[in-house]
Amino acid sequence: MVGVSDASSPSVDVHFTPLVPSKQVLNSSVNASATKLVTVSGGSTTVPTNATTVRMTVTVTGAAGGTLSFYPSGNPAGSSGQTVSWAPSGTSTATITTDIGQKNQVAFVNSSAAKAKVKATINGYSTEVEADDISGIGGSDGQVLTNVGGDDAAWAEPAMPAVFYSQDPTYTTLVGTSTVGSLTVPAGNYAVEASLSGYNNSSNGYFNCYLRTPSGGYFGQDRFANVMTPIKNATITLNGLLATGGGDIEVECGLVAGAVDIYEITIMATAVGDATGPISTQPSPPPRTHQGR
Repeated sequence: MVGVSDASSPSVDVHFTPLVPSKQVLNSSVNASATKLVTVSGGSTTVPTNATTVRMTVTVTGAAGGTLSFYPSGNPAGSSGQTVSWAPSGTSTATITTDIGQKNQVAFVNSSAAKAKVKATINGYSTEVEADDISGIGGSDGQVLTNVGGDDAAWAEPAMPAVFYSQDPTYTTLVGTSTVGSLTVPAGNYAVEASLSGYNNSSNGYFNCYLRTPSGGYFGQDRFANVMTPIKNATITLNGLLATGGGDIEVECGLVAGAVDIYEITIMATAVGDATGPISTQPSPPPRTHQGR
């Protein structure tokens, strides 16, 4: 039978991103009863390496009739079930959807008794992952397949983001501008949050605080607080995104007016994949102005 066999599969149900312009990845013969591995993502394919599925236009010509099938490299059982069949001395063209396997490759399998000329052009891809794409064999509950290098994978507990934390409950009388807390972190990208309280038992005080990078710049936004009777306390929370080569993240505060004791200084830095958003490297501190109410 000449035509296309289209089986229901995970790769059929995902959302595809058009590849413009389309990219030819194969234009050669596949020997009789042979398998050819074709790279379909990364490198010159222009398909991103995090793609999980590709959609291709495949044209097959053969002297003897036959069927061309496909599967993700290294996983014959992961075939979408789609095939292209052709008659003796005939040509057949079809759109094929298949998941991507090891080394960014797809296997083209020629079941014909003669070699076949195959052209394959990618016109779309998907980065989505569905449940059927994930093997449930091996490992234990909660483990995930992890790239361990050398094109190998192993079951492992999911990696948790590194978190660095410091806390200082002591009272420090704020004089002028000074560093009131610090946290040492290695090189990386971090979401940083710091909180502290200001206290004055008998009168009003006005102060503001900000985050400093290990290299001496400033990031995030400064915050201003009033310590006013009869409340006597005020809390400031600072946050920002930081990309750093490592060192001390500091909280710096400045007294604007009155008197303030700083206490309960907490700093937490959580490692993130990328630091995105505004990252300030101001050469001088943010302006400190009286904003009493």
